[in-house]
Amino acid sequence: FNNFKLSNINSINLIDIDQALRSKKYLNKIEIFWGNRLNLNQVKKLKKLKWVHFGSSGYNQELFDYLKQNRIKVTNSKGILSNPVVSTIFAQIFSTARGFHLSYNLKSNGKLDRFHFDKYYESITDVFDDYFLIVGLGNIGLKLANKLTVFSKNIYAVKSKVPKKKIKNIKKIYVLKDIKKIIKKFKFVINLLPDNDYTKNFFDKTLFQLMKKGAVFINVGRGDTVVLSDLIDELKKGNIFSSAIDVYPKKDYISPYKPGKLNSPLLDLPEIITTPHIAGLSNNYWKKQVELFNKNLNNYKNNIKLLNEIKS
Repeated sequence: FNNFKLSNINSINLIDIDQALRSKKYLNKIEIFWGNRLNLNQVKKLKKLKWVHFGSSGYNQELFDYLKQNRIKVTNSKGILSNPVVSTIFAQIFSTARGFHLSYNLKSNGKLDRFHFDKYYESITDVFDDYFLIVGLGNIGLKLANKLTVFSKNIYAVKSKVPKKKIKNIKKIYVLKDIKKIIKKFKFVINLLPDNDYTKNFFDKTLFQLMKKGAVFINVGRGDTVVLSDLIDELKKGNIFSSAIDVYPKKDYISPYKPGKLNSPLLDLPEIITTPHIAGLSNNYWKKQVELFNKNLNNYKNNIKLLNEIKS
């Protein structure tokens, strides 16, 4: 980050939010927050806050509601993360479809041979013409649907409201409340849901048990939308063939931002691919983040409409 320069505005001072909260002397000076690791308790201490820019496209609904109630501007990084997240999903799809992660685990255990791999035979697929369900149809979901058409025409989606106009490359769009009726037909279920009161723990035991036997569950949405203990149970039972997880509940399991010895039941399952919240990363991530923030910082200083401002 230090290799990039912000706009030539001398009055802007950068300070870490944790440092500000520890020292307290900055709390009445902070006007702008840029980042992801901000919670409601922290926000309530920032009395002069006027603008929050999230370094992601998703955000916590409770936090957002508080910001809007207090007339604090909110922007996000919509568009910046689309390509790397879609690339990650493709990597997860093909790794699980072709059993690459299973081969890696067999190799680690000295059992890399067809005798051990062939027990997964019935669940290995070539992806072409498989059925895909995208749960959460924002900017990333739309891009994913468009790219998936190279391999399959069986692309469906779920979102909070069905749009009035048909969306290209998606066979049908369902509303969230109807997902239990249709989830059984899909080989790949890809979670891109935002985090709000309705979606919290959305994917639980009931939903996992309704999924097609041999299905693959991918989560690059929000960690708290999934009950991981329920997913683990269904993986162990063999009801779900495989899973790829990049985001985790706040309460436990894997914390990507706290180095140390990992202790999680997720790590003991050969059927699951775990990554430390890297779906949106690429080698030009910070370059694009700084470019967007620079433009918005100049807009903010000159009282011009902010890019990617979230109204509701």
